[in-house]
Amino acid sequence: LLTLAQAYLSSNLLARVANPFVQQVSAELGESCSVSILHGTEIIYVVRSINKRLSALLGDVGARRPAYCTSMGRVLLAHLPTRELDAYFTAVELKALTPHTVTDEDEIRSQLEKIRKQDYCLSDQQTEIDLRTIAVPLRNNAGLVVAAMHVTTQASRTTKRQMVDRFLPALRKAAGEMRGRAKGRIMAHPPKLSS
Repeated sequence: LLTLAQAYLSSNLLARVANPFVQQVSAELGESCSVSILHGTEIIYVVRSINKRLSALLGDVGARRPAYCTSMGRVLLAHLPTRELDAYFTAVELKALTPHTVTDEDEIRSQLEKIRKQDYCLSDQQTEIDLRTIAVPLRNNAGLVVAAMHVTTQASRTTKRQMVDRFLPALRKAAGEMRGRAKGRIMAHPPKLSS
């Protein structure tokens, strides 16, 4: 299974297109950078920078994390059609991973609406204490959100304002360049909500 998974990831267009941009953002900011897709109630990491600064807290390629409390997951959930989002909340178990984890469905839905409008998500210690992340959507040329990219840092050394002022522009620039490079081939459609 691991061999098959590695073969899929190495040949997957998204991973091949995204990898140089992930490495570029990571080098520019000095932080870890990753790309993920939505699968079922979780996100799956498909690209990760070689920067291992927070390796103990982050997943390698193929790792899964709950979508409702991760910045990449929330970006992806925010752009789901209503029916698929309703199906997501029916299937998922909302549980606290830290004292900061939001587990109220109505509150999460309200946050998703805000994320959809501002086109990014900043997550503060939702999955791990002292872990702060900021994510943006990755779109194909049809404008469909097919994946998400984030940068991670430590809350103890990076403020939310620094993340918005410095990290967000770098992420958005990379996402825009990636979309142009893919020429519409970063998956024709977003991943379906499936197990």
